[in-house]
Amino acid sequence: MDITRRNFIKLGMAAGSAAAVGGTGSFAEAADPELGGRGVHVKDDRVSGEEWDKVVPYTCLVCNIEDGGLAYIKNGRVKKLEGNDKHVSTRGRLCAKGNAGIGHLYDPDRIL
Repeated sequence: MDITRRNFIKLGMAAGSAAAVGGTGSFAEAADPELGGRGVHVKDDRVSGEEWDKVVPYTCLVCNIEDGGLAYIKNGRVKKLEGNDKHVSTRGRLCAKGNAGIGHLYDPDRIL
């Protein structure tokens, strides 16, 4: 078989479809609209015993990676950002821009 651009794209689409349909079901679990951020439980060792008013899962849209994160809120303000271990692609990591996300919210020199 000659490797042409068309055949390469066909092969890639077939492999992607096979991975999405088969496997362990992680794609199906990740796309479940019923979850919606409910059931996010924070381990005590990750937050150093600090009590938080709320922990909100979010998707960072600062760059094209779209990290999944957790925002720790106390007294109505985000105090800490951390990667979400349950995010499908980043598995609990935030890029440098994502780690600087609090500056996007509260920096006095930000563009409004």
